[in-house]
Amino acid sequence: MHVPIDSMSEAFGQTYIEALASRVPSIFTLSGIACEFAKDRVNCLVVPYKDSDSIQLALESIFSSSFKYLRNLAIYTSILLPLK
Repeated sequence: MHVPIDSMSEAFGQTYIEALASRVPSIFTLSGIACEFAKDRVNCLVVPYKDSDSIQLALESIFSSSFKYLRNLAIYTSILLPLK
């Protein structure tokens, strides 16, 4: 999560670039260079500045999605590789 408090707070956006390159589920505000590549619900979740409710909803969305993915992966792998 990288949420500067205004559009002028981020000089380049290395945090954004590194998170996206590592495929880390990300929450951003649109500041600095992020306006050029951050696409809400495409490669990250975008939240408004100073909006803690939106940040909370985005975090819950990521955690819920990650949990579902891990649960499904566990179910899938237990079918393929049953425990003895």
